Amino acid sequence: MRTVLVVEDEAIIALDLACSIEQLGYRVLGPASNGADAQRIARTERPDLLLMDVSIQGSTDGIDTARLITDEFPAYVVFLTAHSDEATRRRAENVRPKAFLAKPCTARQMQSVLAAAFA
Repeated sequence: MRTVLVVEDEAIIALDLACSIEQLGYRVLGPASNGADAQRIARTERPDLLLMDVSIQGSTDGIDTARLITDEFPAYVVFLTAHSDEATRRRAENVRPKAFLAKPCTARQMQSVLAAAFA
């Protein structure tokens, strides 16, 4: 079973994402609300995919956290964002994400993005 680490600092959104992902048949790890927790979970569990909010709590944002994790081991990355500017998007592209997903997203959008990421 494929695993997805949810990194989202808003608890309600994280819970909603986790429920949607589990209903699609994936195992959910986390959620983590900051980069340090995400790295700790990732090192232990080795998720197949990081569902990473660009803006998270802590000293590292989602982009830097995804880069740190994927420098240690291979994992697909899908970035979540409620706000996206061109500079942030260019920074995120350096991590080679499979997709960007705008918040809020529907279950159908989540299904499409995860299916494409694992294809």
